[in-house]
Amino acid sequence: MMAMENHRHWTEEFAEALNGNDIPRLAELANSRCRFQRWYQGIGSKQYGKLEGFNAVGQHHVKMHELASHLLTLVKHGGIDSARLQLPGFFLASDALVEQIGTPRERGRAYPSRLQAVPRIQRLAYHAG
Repeated sequence: MMAMENHRHWTEEFAEALNGNDIPRLAELANSRCRFQRWYQGIGSKQYGKLEGFNAVGQHHVKMHELASHLLTLVKHGGIDSARLQLPGFFLASDALVEQIGTPRERGRAYPSRLQAVPRIQRLAYHAG
């Protein structure tokens, strides 16, 4: 499903910008109207809007952007390390969205390497906390 691929791409790109200290790109990704949102509000709504669970997809999507904005705020206030430590939670929220929109086959391949975007020390710190 193209919408899911767009979401995956956005999530990975956001994590890469955060890990690479690319603050302008991070801000652009956090604040822009992403491709998934355009799909959701356009053709997705027309084709699937009456299906049970479609609104839940939108709620999960909003949560993703709220988390992205929160991480960007941390970065802008000098908390880039804190923002990076929250990437696992960001990926968990992304997984929840994928769970809402994916077929069983697609769910199984969602983010096979997502934690590769999180440096090892951050993964350890997240699990230790």
